[in-house]
Amino acid sequence: MCTILYCTSFNERKKFFRNSRDYKKINLEGYFQEKSKKVIKPSIIIILTVEEKYIKLISETIERRHAEIDMFKLKCVRTEYTVNPIGVETQAPRFSWEYEAGENIIQKSYKILVASSPDLLFEGLADKWDSGIVFSRDCINIAYAGKELKSCELCYLKVFANTTNGVFESDIYTFEMGLFDKDWKISWRTCPLTASGAAIVFRRNFLIPPVHAGKTVTRARAYVCGLGYHEFYINGRKIGTGVFNPVLSDCNKRVYYNIYDITPFVKEKNAIGVLVGNGWFGAPQVTVNIFIRFEDGIETMIVTGEHERWWKARSSPIIAGTIFDGETYDARIEDELAGWSEYNEKFGLDNGWYFAVPKKHDKEVRLVSQKLQEIAVEKIFQSVKKRETAGGTVYDFGEMLTGRAVIKVKGERGAKITLRFSETLNKEGGIDRGSLRNAENTDVYILAGKEEEEFKPRFSYRGFRYVEVCAEGKAELREIVAEKLRTNTRQSGKFACSDEFLNRLHEISVRTESCNHHGILTDCPQRDERMGWLNDLSSRLFQTCNNFGMEIFFEKITDDITDTMDENGAIKDTAPYYLGGNVADPVSVAYLLIGKFAYERYGDTRIIEENYGNYKKWVEYLTGKTENGILPLGLYGDWCPAISVVPYISRRFNKGVPVPLISTMYLFWHYKLMAFFAEILGKSEETEKYSTLAEQTRNVINEKFYNRKQACYCDDVQSGNAMALSLGIAEEAERVRLLKAAVRDIENRGHHITCGNQAYRHLIAALADGGRNDVVMAILENKEYPSWGYMLACGATTVWERWEKEISSTEENMHSYCHPMFGSYDYWFYQYLAGIEVREGTPAMYDFIVKPCVTKEIPEVDCSLDTLLGRIAVSYKIRGDKVYYEITVPSNATAKVILPGEKPFELKSGVYKAESRL
Repeated sequence: MCTILYCTSFNERKKFFRNSRDYKKINLEGYFQEKSKKVIKPSIIIILTVEEKYIKLISETIERRHAEIDMFKLKCVRTEYTVNPIGVETQAPRFSWEYEAGENIIQKSYKILVASSPDLLFEGLADKWDSGIVFSRDCINIAYAGKELKSCELCYLKVFANTTNGVFESDIYTFEMGLFDKDWKISWRTCPLTASGAAIVFRRNFLIPPVHAGKTVTRARAYVCGLGYHEFYINGRKIGTGVFNPVLSDCNKRVYYNIYDITPFVKEKNAIGVLVGNGWFGAPQVTVNIFIRFEDGIETMIVTGEHERWWKARSSPIIAGTIFDGETYDARIEDELAGWSEYNEKFGLDNGWYFAVPKKHDKEVRLVSQKLQEIAVEKIFQSVKKRETAGGTVYDFGEMLTGRAVIKVKGERGAKITLRFSETLNKEGGIDRGSLRNAENTDVYILAGKEEEEFKPRFSYRGFRYVEVCAEGKAELREIVAEKLRTNTRQSGKFACSDEFLNRLHEISVRTESCNHHGILTDCPQRDERMGWLNDLSSRLFQTCNNFGMEIFFEKITDDITDTMDENGAIKDTAPYYLGGNVADPVSVAYLLIGKFAYERYGDTRIIEENYGNYKKWVEYLTGKTENGILPLGLYGDWCPAISVVPYISRRFNKGVPVPLISTMYLFWHYKLMAFFAEILGKSEETEKYSTLAEQTRNVINEKFYNRKQACYCDDVQSGNAMALSLGIAEEAERVRLLKAAVRDIENRGHHITCGNQAYRHLIAALADGGRNDVVMAILENKEYPSWGYMLACGATTVWERWEKEISSTEENMHSYCHPMFGSYDYWFYQYLAGIEVREGTPAMYDFIVKPCVTKEIPEVDCSLDTLLGRIAVSYKIRGDKVYYEITVPSNATAKVILPGEKPFELKSGVYKAESRL
């Protein structure tokens, strides 16, 4: 017979485990044996064997019980925002979890166990940390507070929670520590004798220490930093699927290393190889540490740079390559590299190999685990059209993308294929490379003469839609595809409505943003720039965190900005800092905004805690530049308004919004954010200080800049009024007049806007908050220049840098056709049209607002936002004079719902139907 014990409480389960040592040894026969692994869970214990005739009945019973149990599972238990991460480097990692969808679920308490083995967790024990029962609703970013965590340590994690709907528990999850900076044995190697611009291959053998010979390897990691970008190999096998590792940083301040799981590939005799190409950091160089754990629990660290002559290096088939210009690959060299990453104890210095020499750095380089998701292939595109031109065959991939072309070719040895990339075509139908400036964006492949050869650049990318292919010598192009590459952040938002034109606007905004996620948030992906401009970020952040999960990216961007800070508190205009050269414009409030968004979206207080002092230094720097309360500092201001509206003067800001006005308004914004952060951190005196500074600045702006007679702040009525309304600078009694003046100006211009890359986002917010969503729609639906609709009418598949399709050479040829700074109109779709709104000042979306603006012009809307709690969704349909809604609230969250013409009401988790009158 069979006895099945269902344990309904943690204490009951723990008691059973402590009294029984046979639960792991159950041996069930036949059909039931296949299910034994699933049966042996903390909630179901099989004690005795089973007679054959009862097997089917019992298995059905257990399957049914499993279905019941799975309804009460905690899912997606994350450590530092990642499920089962490798490379955690904090002594206080934070844990988060989600609930399976259910009705009216609110967490009442939780218990977290962290142990050094899963067996301990099965017994309800924790030798690293037992949080005890904590009565709290919090299920996001709960900080570890247990024993010290060591480099490379693997920990096991389990969570229990009590809710209004019963007790939930998680499966066992893991997190693995990185190699702390203090434990790194750094020995940089380079090869100065190779050709400048060539990628270098490094190799070396390593042996398992004889004392461990014959032991089974249970866990092995390679900690690799290859600068600029690298690929890692062991025993002839490439490890990992990510590209452009490590992500870009200011290498004088911090360098990211990557961790590779090499457990299945380690032998007693091994070889490692690293292909390193040019990135942003000088000559290629590499350092590697290898961690191995054996079945008996013994661990060893192999420091691969201990002996100078163990590393060897030489030029690779990538004979030239840079980020901007592309790669030249000579496949004929591949034969010289046969077996280069395989073990060979006789591997010598013939055939172009040299000893890799030590590389010394002027400053001590800090190595940090790359927490940010890798750049990876998101999608593969086939060409939709091709045409023959004077320059070669031009392939059209249908839309702008960021990545690379991949070709398969056949031809004679020494023949050459050249690929040249562009965003647009010229009047003759050939590629137009005018927007690239000095970036060559050209790949060259020299054939080896094999039956079929494939080429894809390893260390160069660009934004493009069109590829021109030409051949020299006898060569046949058999296939060409395009791979879209981007940082592998989750796509967190979805939006669609019954207006296809608005759907297309949403599509190009999301595509533009995704094309600029490359380890940093680049301004553009094609020309000789591709930098993290802070002034752009101040606008684009508003749509970015709807469409993408930015929780890890926000930490990385904040670190990048902090690394640019001078001793006087000034930050640079780009981060990481490689190009730019100026102090950040005061409109670069993104530095602080990221902290606010991280708190409100992801419940992240650590960014604020760790950077509050740096925020203060930056704000004090700006304050020190004021004159009688006005901040005259600024270079970009409201950047790139339409030329037809405000004449554009080379390298100058929008003349319609004076620098002192926009800079002082943004200083006010900085003060408001500092007061908010001080309140979160419990710094009451500083809350008062910054609130007072904000109020004083507000009064100065209204005294010095507000024209009461004309109800405007400057000649550009739209921009000045929009910022005053959006930021809360305008006097309450003047808000209606200011909004009317802005609307009047918009309507007089045929629903065109005069704003640059800052004020347009404020204008949309001011109009929507003022109840003029009809005007927002008219602006978005406008198809005449200047407008987003004009971009679509011209065939755009991404948002442009400029409102103009073409500009003259006197405008410095500054025109990117994939530039996300003008893409934040998209946040209107989420926050206003669908009505999914953050409840100001509250963390992690535990409490949010649903307040859709319903208009008969858009009878159907369907929108969702994936949060760390789960999915929020709002959809509605207009039928006759009624509106029918479906609202989804994730577990452990509450929504305040405000429907047109109805009294506000609150919903806990679940899926709900509602209706209102139109």
